[in-house]
Amino acid sequence: MPSSRKLIVMQLIAETRAMAMHALGAGLAVPGWVLEIVTRTENLEEGDLASAASPPPPSLRELARAHNELARLVAPATPELILMLEVESNVSHLKRLFGQTRITRSFILIAIVSILCFIATSLSPYLNDPKYGDFFTSSGLPLFINEIFFLSSAAVGASFSLLFQIDRELTAGTFSPKHQSSYWVQFILGIVAGLLMSTVLSISALPVGGESSGTGPAHLRNAALALIGGFSSSVVQRLIRRLIESLETMLRGSAEQEIQIREQAGRLRLDEALSKERLRVTFLLTDLQRRLAAGESPEELRILLARVSQGLFTNELPTLGPGLDLESSPGDTGAVEVRAVVEAEGPLQPTRRVGAG
Repeated sequence: MPSSRKLIVMQLIAETRAMAMHALGAGLAVPGWVLEIVTRTENLEEGDLASAASPPPPSLRELARAHNELARLVAPATPELILMLEVESNVSHLKRLFGQTRITRSFILIAIVSILCFIATSLSPYLNDPKYGDFFTSSGLPLFINEIFFLSSAAVGASFSLLFQIDRELTAGTFSPKHQSSYWVQFILGIVAGLLMSTVLSISALPVGGESSGTGPAHLRNAALALIGGFSSSVVQRLIRRLIESLETMLRGSAEQEIQIREQAGRLRLDEALSKERLRVTFLLTDLQRRLAAGESPEELRILLARVSQGLFTNELPTLGPGLDLESSPGDTGAVEVRAVVEAEGPLQPTRRVGAG
C-alpha cells in the first residue's frame, strides 16, 4: 500500500497537470515557474517518485506552490472538478455526445426512458376518463396505467430540472463531484413529490397571479401536477409544511381558548370568594356597631376586636352575634341588604346596601 506522502504527491501531480492544461486551453496567463514545475513532473513514475534522473523532480513544497497558484487561476472551479473533466474526456466520442460527465449521461438516459414511457402510457384509453386516475375509486390495470403515467411525468420533470441545474453548474465551474449523490436524492424526491401532487394532494387549481392582477386560478390536470412536482419538489414540501402549520394553528387556538376559559372561571371564583369575605367583615363591623350602641363594656369590645383581627389573618372570623339579619334574593349577585337590628334602647340603624365587589 502506498504511503501517505506518495499518495499526496500523486494527487498533487495529477491535479496540477489537469489544471495547467485547463488554464492554457482557457487562455489564462500561467506563470512560467508554474509551467516549469509541471514539466519537471513528467519523468516521475508512480512506483518510484525519486527515480527521475533529469530534470530533477520538484519537491513537495514546489508542487504545493504550483497547485495553489493554479487553483487560484481556475477558480471558482475546483481541482477535483477539472481532474474529473480530464478523466471524462478520455471516453469514447459517442458517450461524449450525451454529456461530458457520467451523471449528465445518466440523467439524459433517464429522461429518454421517461419520455418513451410517457408516450407509451398516453396511448391507453384509460387516461381519457379522470375516474381511473383516482386510487380511491379505481383499481386494477386502469389505475396501474394512470400511476405509471404520473410517475413518468414526474420523472420527466425531475430529470429536466436536474439536467438544467448540472449543466448550469458545469458551465459556471461550481459543480462538485463529491456531491453527485445529492442529485440522485433530488431525483427520487421529485418523483415522490410528483406522485403526491397528482394523487394524494390532488390540487386541481393553482393561483397564478395576485388579487390585483385579475388573473384567475390555473386549472391543471394530474399529469401537469406530476410534472410540476417532479421539477420542483420544494414546492410540495412547502405546501405540506403550510398544511401542517395550519393544523397546528387550529389546535393551538383551541388550546388557548380553553386556557382563557379556565382563567376566566378562576377569576370569577376568586371574585366570589372576595365578595363573601367582604360581607363577613361588614357583618362583623355591624355587630361591633350594635354592641357599641348597646353599651357593652370596653373590655368585651377589646376582646372581640382582637378576635376579629386574628381572624382576618387566619381566615377564621368569629361567628356573628345575635341580631343580624342577612337578606339575599336568589339570582341577585350584585348586592345584598344588611339590616342591623339593634336592641330597644339603641337607635335604629338605617338599611345599608353593600356592593358585592
